[in-house]
Amino acid sequence: MGIWSTLFGRRSLNPFAQSFSYLLGQKTEQWIDTNNSRLMYDTIPPFKTAVTRKASMAATGKWVVEDLDGELQDDQRARDAVALLNNPNPVQTGKQWLKQNRKQYYVYANSFIYANRGLISNQLPVTLSNLPAGDIQVTLSGKLYDQTNIEDIILGYKLPQGNNQTRVFETKDVLLLADCDLDNPILGESITKALRYPLSNVDGAYRSRNVLINQRGAHGVLFGKSKDGDGGLPFSNTEQKNISKQYVKDFGTKEGQVPIMMNEGEVGFIKLSIPVDELRLFEEVESGYIDFLDMLGLNINISPRAKGTTFENLKQGLIMAYNDTIIPEGEDLAQGLTTFLGLDQQNRRLRLSYDHLAILQKNKKEQSEVLLNASRSINQLGSAGAQSLEEQSNAIAEALGTLPG
Repeated sequence: MGIWSTLFGRRSLNPFAQSFSYLLGQKTEQWIDTNNSRLMYDTIPPFKTAVTRKASMAATGKWVVEDLDGELQDDQRARDAVALLNNPNPVQTGKQWLKQNRKQYYVYANSFIYANRGLISNQLPVTLSNLPAGDIQVTLSGKLYDQTNIEDIILGYKLPQGNNQTRVFETKDVLLLADCDLDNPILGESITKALRYPLSNVDGAYRSRNVLINQRGAHGVLFGKSKDGDGGLPFSNTEQKNISKQYVKDFGTKEGQVPIMMNEGEVGFIKLSIPVDELRLFEEVESGYIDFLDMLGLNINISPRAKGTTFENLKQGLIMAYNDTIIPEGEDLAQGLTTFLGLDQQNRRLRLSYDHLAILQKNKKEQSEVLLNASRSINQLGSAGAQSLEEQSNAIAEALGTLPG
């Protein structure tokens, strides 16, 4: 039986009759392979957005050199170290290099910084470069718990370069930064593995929207409801052609078209298209984006597009993101680079400072004002004998607990 006979013939006014049981059949879940972290970053827009947003925030930091007491250092050695980090190699600025490093760290849970040390080993490297974290092969000795030197644990690094060529890097020339796995103290495990479900759902939502936009087919089925003594009367070929022609050319909401179509016989309509809002595809993408932010240690309030977000929520969200995630991770990076560049041998350390950011400066100003006012009040009461030392200490602790951020 042909398609038109099925749709418009006497014996089948409902085209869903034979497929109804199939539509209600059992479905199985579909999960994508999230082991290819680079593919997830390249093909899942909300995931890439979340990673890039965090990396951009991290790249706003400024490098400074301090002594162990936190005093800023401005001698030639300190200036050279900062200059290297601000201009690490011929093809990247300091911010580009830092942003790329952070993206690799967030996606792969590992980053590899190569130091081109030049001819004089006791000086700062000539250049710093991020090795492609998705391609680096770490050669391990198999020994771990009784070793005291990293060279006895990691024997080196290999980078495949095509044409059966491999570049080998010595352990001392590469700084490995890892968000260590649960049972692996050397290497990290990409967050895409844990994000299998939201990544799959977001991928499915985008694919479903693409099908609905590009392959949705007919909006519905128009059929004749007129009957005679033998049952339903199908549309004749002439009626089918006239209705199709009128529907496309004569009727609609454009200029010169009539919004209402008139027909001599009784007709019925079965809707085939599925409203996108009923599938909640946009909500699924938003839910996935929130999961990605949470996994990266951020919060939905850093996104201006989040529902119900106010300027105050955005401000507090950014402050929390810096204080809870960006700054602590920057400290870990700075600690690794301090040793890697040999600054620790001079009792100095690097710090990735975010003190210059206006949003954090305001927060520090508010903290200073709270402390200043609390200190003045406590001193006045203490001088008057109104408080014991214990009461003054409790008042200070209470003031510290009210500090914003």
